[in-house]
Amino acid sequence: MPRNRTHIRPGEKLDLSLTPAERAAILDNMLCLPPEYEALLRKTRPEQPLLLTLEDLEDFSGSVAAESNHASDKKLRRILDAVYRKMSALLDRFTDKEPVVTRPTASTQPTKPRKTTVADQKAFEQCRETSADQAAFLVAWASTSLRLAERQRNQHESLASFVPNDLDRLVLSTLPGVEPGVRKRMGAGTNEFTRAEVCGMVMAIAREIHKAPAHRQVGMLMVAMSLMAAVQAGPGDPLPQVTVTRKRAAARPSRATKKTVRRKPGPKKKPKL
Repeated sequence: MPRNRTHIRPGEKLDLSLTPAERAAILDNMLCLPPEYEALLRKTRPEQPLLLTLEDLEDFSGSVAAESNHASDKKLRRILDAVYRKMSALLDRFTDKEPVVTRPTASTQPTKPRKTTVADQKAFEQCRETSADQAAFLVAWASTSLRLAERQRNQHESLASFVPNDLDRLVLSTLPGVEPGVRKRMGAGTNEFTRAEVCGMVMAIAREIHKAPAHRQVGMLMVAMSLMAAVQAGPGDPLPQVTVTRKRAAARPSRATKKTVRRKPGPKKKPKL
């Protein structure tokens, strides 16, 4: 991802150029195509680009990635992967978030940051918990699957059920957690990977998924599902039973209450006569 991204106004639309084959693949084969994007594709002339905001691109790219991951036709999958790469390039190049000024100069006054509301905090906590839960599940699944493979002594056998597509290569060849040799072979178009290497790919996704932006998390999750399906597709392989429990914060100790000491009643005083 480029470090310096071009800043645009919120709601500003970008040009997404699609070939006639890409338009036809989306309209004719995407069963879960949102109606607003279908209407936009039909009303836009073939020689004109689609006009989409960054929010639209994030949403649309998730649908394209999901459809590509489940496509059985290799040609259709290759076309949808090309569309996804175009969308990801725009999302990596542009941003509508306000730039953060780290070193204010004397001529510019630092702006007062917006106060974080309760709704903002809840949304942030929900997103963080979702990403953390996904990462925890993938780590547990990869570890359990690797232990099963070591028990059966087939961790170094080639996994024939895993044939990476363009989306798999795009994601896995750029993940820093993937071993350099595996990453190089993935980018070179190799189709033979061992069971241990595939489990390591799932582990690498788990380490990076919570750091990635929303549109990349969708693609990484789709690749992880493809890897997991390939491991579980082997003949006679038991399905790993994975349970992930979220640790709860320890309850704060209550303050010790003061003990009340009850005094024994003294002798009654005799009334004066």
